[in-house]
Amino acid sequence: MKNTYSLLIVTTLLFSALLSDCSGATRLDGSAWQLITLNGKKLPIYIQISLEFKDGQAGGKAPCNGYGAGYTQKGSTLTFEPAISTLMYCDGVMEYESEYLAAFGAVKSFALENDQLSLLDESGAVVLAFDKPQAPVLEGSSWQVTQVGDTSVPETMEITLSFRDGEISGRAACNSYFASYSQQAKQLTFGAAGATKMFCNEAGVMEMETAFLNSLAQVRSFEIQMGGLVLLDGEGAAVIYLRP
Repeated sequence: MKNTYSLLIVTTLLFSALLSDCSGATRLDGSAWQLITLNGKKLPIYIQISLEFKDGQAGGKAPCNGYGAGYTQKGSTLTFEPAISTLMYCDGVMEYESEYLAAFGAVKSFALENDQLSLLDESGAVVLAFDKPQAPVLEGSSWQVTQVGDTSVPETMEITLSFRDGEISGRAACNSYFASYSQQAKQLTFGAAGATKMFCNEAGVMEMETAFLNSLAQVRSFEIQMGGLVLLDGEGAAVIYLRP
């Protein structure tokens, strides 16, 4: 019985060693994260950056491009190889992406506390702080509609959408409008929209307004993509594109 008990203790210790290295630092392999601060600055809602560690590779989605790099973890030390990324350009987010990749390359160690991952540079300063992945909260955000269905909104036409206190409101090309909204994670629905009753004579304005208000009723979910908000219907097809 004594030998069996001793074997159980040894087995338990060996299993624990697989989960943590000799310094007690948690292994990052298999974990996934979402950036919450960049060099101490909180990110706007349209900047979404992910990071995943798997099989010696680290990477994810920056505001515009996908990126990846090999990584080495020894205890709480952590270094990344030079990152490679796709080469798309997205208006309004490239400065964030460049700053993120520069901070990513400067990482020398990490700390993990209360399910928050902090990546530190050589001086010990936190350059990147991550939380567990979660859906963005739209409440309090404001957007400019750039496309409805397959039709781009002309620069001379204004369509806006703001989320405030459980309602959306804005300008719909000609009239002001409002509606209730409900968000659960990435699921999103709008109540029946009300609007003022003006008529605008400019070519295409009323048609665009009607298309926009009708599209709101089709929305069932959303994504933040390339620094913009995309509203999707029940089939996952994009019906409205917006920019901050």
